Amino acid sequence: MERNNVISRDKTDEAMRGAILALKASTTWSSSEISAVLGVSLRQVNRIYSRSLKNGFDPSVRPLQINNSFVSDRPRSGRPKKRTEEVEQAIAENYKRDSLNGEKSCADIAAEITQAGHPVSSTTVWHVLKDAGLRKSKPIKKRGPRMKMKESTAESVHSPYALALERREEGDEV
Repeated sequence: MERNNVISRDKTDEAMRGAILALKASTTWSSSEISAVLGVSLRQVNRIYSRSLKNGFDPSVRPLQINNSFVSDRPRSGRPKKRTEEVEQAIAENYKRDSLNGEKSCADIAAEITQAGHPVSSTTVWHVLKDAGLRKSKPIKKRGPRMKMKESTAESVHSPYALALERREEGDEV
């Protein structure tokens, strides 16, 4: 969110954080002056500087040494991904192994891979197969016309309108 030309937290990259460290450590500028020059909020300037101090940054060392570890993004919290390279390979192998015998549904493949120790959902299996370019290879069997239908098409087929007209003509004769 931007307020008064101030860059939000999502817009500060490693270069911007490095600039904040360099200005804060090598000049006599205050945090508010750095904030105004770089367009980052005052709170963000102080947060970036204090986090880099905790990560090992020493502002008194000359020449100034700013490592990537001082300004790099922290790991984000969240659910770990279930779609790893190992899982993707297992799904592809399972699909290719069974493509000759018949076709399995994504739920069947997911159940087999879950039993093998990699819990995944059928939706994950579908996404992996789709991204790998693997599609259903089993031909679709369409039912053809039945024999009676074939015989009736050989005879003259009348539309309902034609049949109605024939009945009227028969009624007129009487």
